[in-house]
Amino acid sequence: MHVIDPASYPLSADVIYEPGPYIVKDATRFEESVGIGNKILVQPSIYGYDNRRMLDAMQILGPTRWRGVVAFDFSETSLSTLEKWHQLDVRGVRINLQQAGKLMEGVELEAVLRQYTDAIRPLNWVIQVYVPRHMIPLLKPIVPQLGVRLCIGRIGYPALPGPRSISAQKTLTSFRGLDP
Repeated sequence: MHVIDPASYPLSADVIYEPGPYIVKDATRFEESVGIGNKILVQPSIYGYDNRRMLDAMQILGPTRWRGVVAFDFSETSLSTLEKWHQLDVRGVRINLQQAGKLMEGVELEAVLRQYTDAIRPLNWVIQVYVPRHMIPLLKPIVPQLGVRLCIGRIGYPALPGPRSISAQKTLTSFRGLDP
């Protein structure tokens, strides 16, 4: 879940879209209404590497209610910074290649993932990759070699039919684990 507050936390200068606010109160109201047990705040791309909004939300929500996933530049972020975030219950890093429109070959993707892996391994964090669906096969030979857990964000961003499409229900129930 993302927490967004453009009035108090300015968006990144290179933002592609501008969503409306979704503040901590909205997030807690939603999760309480559906009874979500394990909750995760994920750094939205509109803030770039400025994690202040999400980290402030983590402090407001308390140490055991939520986990966080930050975004950072591996070449500019120290282990001591990561350790501070870990104390706030951050447990992962988000690498967004989907919105950046960053197309990579396997060698470049592996190099980037290894650099993030080296940064987070001491803390046993998870890598969340947000990649275009066509890049997912590139991950197959890389992930087992990383030695950390990896999550594919937004299920690889599939292009699903609209809700009024005749095939929409079949498409959604055709995913393994969603069949009735």
